[in-house]
Order: sequence, then C-alpha cells, then structure tokens
Amino acid sequence: MKYLLLLFLIIPSLSFSQFLINKEGHAFTHVPFFNHTFVKALKIAELKGSISLKKKFDVIQTTADWLNYHFDTLGNLIQIEEVKKVGEKYDTSSTFFSYDEFHQLTQIKNKVADHWITTQFSFDSSGKINQEIQYQEAIYGKSKPILLKWESIKSVPLENGILKKFYNENKVEVKEQTILFLKNGEETEETERWALGFEQVKKKQFFTNNRLVERSIFINDDSLAQVQEIFSYDNEGELISKKLIRNGENIQEWQIIYDAKNKVLSAVLILDERTGTLKILRYTIIKHDH
Repeated sequence: MKYLLLLFLIIPSLSFSQFLINKEGHAFTHVPFFNHTFVKALKIAELKGSISLKKKFDVIQTTADWLNYHFDTLGNLIQIEEVKKVGEKYDTSSTFFSYDEFHQLTQIKNKVADHWITTQFSFDSSGKINQEIQYQEAIYGKSKPILLKWESIKSVPLENGILKKFYNENKVEVKEQTILFLKNGEETEETERWALGFEQVKKKQFFTNNRLVERSIFINDDSLAQVQEIFSYDNEGELISKKLIRNGENIQEWQIIYDAKNKVLSAVLILDERTGTLKILRYTIIKHDH
C-alpha cells in the first residue's frame, strides 16, 4: 500500500497543533477525534468525504457514497453522516454528539434500525466520567424509553494507577477496572473483571513521545491479542497510519493524508487486507459563513 501513498504524499508546512486527536485510539471511530481548537480556528463547518473503490486488479471506481463530518462554530464534531446509495435510493445513517461548556462529550446518539440509542455522560470536578447512562427509544411514536445501561463510577487512586468500580442503578457493583501506569507512562495496562462471570479483559497500550503507538486487547490469559491496533505518526506528531489486526490476521490498514497548506485532513486510504479492496475518501472543506 505504500506505493499508493506516494501518489498522495504531502509535507505539512504549518507549525500548528495536531488536527486529529488519537491519545485514546479513537481516530476513525464513532467517537470524536478532531482537535476542536484547530477546527474552530479554520472555521470548518463540514468535511465532505467522497468515496471511491478500487478492487484488486481493477481500476478506481467512483461511488455515490459519502462520509461527512459536521462541526459547530466552536470546532466540536456534532455529526458523523454516512450516505450510501442502495439501488435508486439513498440510505443515510448519522451519529450525533453533544458537549458541555468545557468541550467534554456529554451525549452520543445514533440510529439503530428504527430506534435511537442514546448514551449520556456526567463528569466529576476533575473531568473524569463518573456516570454513564444508555437507553433506547423509538424514532417514531411515543413509546417509553428502555434503559439499557446505568453505571456510576468511583475512582480510587493507586500508587501507580487508578482503581475504578462500576455500579448499576441499584448501587450494586458490576465491574472493576484497574489501570496501571508503567515505565514512566510509556505503557498502561487495564484489566476489567465482572462481578458475575469468570471472563476478564486486559488492554495494553504503548506510547512513544506521549503518542499512542500500539493497543492490544486480550481475553483472560490468552497470549494472542483478540484485537491489536498499531499507529504511526509524522515528525510533527500527526497520525499518518493505523493498522487493525484481529486474532493475528491483518484486517485493515489506514493511510492518512493532509493538505500541504493548512494540515487539514485531505484523504484517507483504507485497505481491506483480506480482499485487497481499497477505499479512497477525498475530503472537501466547507466553512462557516461567519
């Protein structure tokens, strides 16, 4: 895939903070990962992403599909919009985000079939999440919302980490999470154990120059990671690649390209390593009027 990247190769020219935030590995997921300060400064209202496909041994084909990111005037990502053409119709799915005055994410709302799934977050005085509530409600009609998840979180500092305890709406402990900071912060190890059940999940993260370079998730005592993600960055700390591996099998690889003048996301190449199909997203900036 590296030879394809050369077709799009650019060298960032502005001395500015990173456009993408990947400290927790959220880049190109359905959790906000844009630097709101950067977006606000450039008055970006939307990144409109056209999609092309190149199947193995085939030429690039333009599609009628889109992946768009919408921002408010403060630079916060407020909507991820996916548009797919199915036959003669267009199917649109969206995820919406809300924030408080400190730019902390307070709500994620997405459409699943004919329902909305809404997740709400509350924070303590230090900015840590201390409550998470998730519920389902019908898009049409006035049926009563169905509670899917209610967790309050209590954090206890450890000598080299944090112990988190999760409680349900009945104040019963349902889960315990231990986070250890190792090797002067260059490595973290998170272990989750449920009160009912024998399974535990262990997440290992590795950092270089305060940048997440690898994250692996293990189930119980397995030596092979169920999920592994590998990230790389340019000399200015901007994310330029992401690789996804599941159970030892290469799944997807992202190559990220930025505009040479303003360092804004310009294109993303996503290679399906199992089929050889390459998805190419090219982004156009739409700015706020004021």
